[in-house]
Amino acid sequence: EGEPDPADDAANEVLANAGTEEHPANVRFLEIDLSDPDDIQQLPREMQMAIGQGSDVQPPYHCVFSPHNRLLMQDRLDETTAQQLIESPARQKLTELLKNGSAGVLVLLECENPEANAQALQEAEAAIARAAAGEIQPFTLAGAEVDGEEVEPFEVGLIVVSRDDPEEQALVNMLLDVEDDLREFTEPMIFGVYGRGRAGWPYLGKGITKENMDDALAFMSGACSCEVKEQNPGMDLLVSADWNAAAEFLAVQFQDESADEYLKAEAMFPAVINTLESQD
Repeated sequence: EGEPDPADDAANEVLANAGTEEHPANVRFLEIDLSDPDDIQQLPREMQMAIGQGSDVQPPYHCVFSPHNRLLMQDRLDETTAQQLIESPARQKLTELLKNGSAGVLVLLECENPEANAQALQEAEAAIARAAAGEIQPFTLAGAEVDGEEVEPFEVGLIVVSRDDPEEQALVNMLLDVEDDLREFTEPMIFGVYGRGRAGWPYLGKGITKENMDDALAFMSGACSCEVKEQNPGMDLLVSADWNAAAEFLAVQFQDESADEYLKAEAMFPAVINTLESQD
């Protein structure tokens, strides 16, 4: 309420700079004066309703919303936790895999059952091996397999994330917000992440099968996976990466016209929709 507290300057500077050209994270930071109705009115309605509800935290505080306009966190960040919101080891690895040419990345979110985690990991690793051996056919735009064409091998990355990892709590919260009810389940989950860091709906527990893993990899490797991204289920994760530079790098790496067309920024890595700008 009123002027920002100087004690929040360090955290606010991290958040404000995160969405700049120098630090290209898909995040937007706003300072909202709760005593000014006009300040609050600029937010989407879902955000207006969520601020201040169901929390004992007194202002000033930071509210973090997903692209679905759902409240992920309401707390007072410091410089360290603000940085962890923007970046984490798992997300750095994820973006490097995508920028270097992986068709996608499987993210295994572990549960408390070691045996279930091991089974899920085994299925993920086996699917990635099949993709590398040219045994998985990419889907076409219509969702059907291409007949009569040689199947090209492709690379898929793998990242394992513990729900209890203190450095990955922001990522865990984002993944569990991809669908409305994921926090109700305790099984391991595997998310397929592709494009600019878009996480699709996950496979859970007994749903982590050979058939489902092959389907996930076939979709991520298909040319349609990013071109029709906004019709696809899932949500953009908050990551920090220069996707335009990545698209240019990959186009040069493949060195042919079809690759250049497929890997151009607006197709391979479509822009993240900003919920605030979409209301303008």
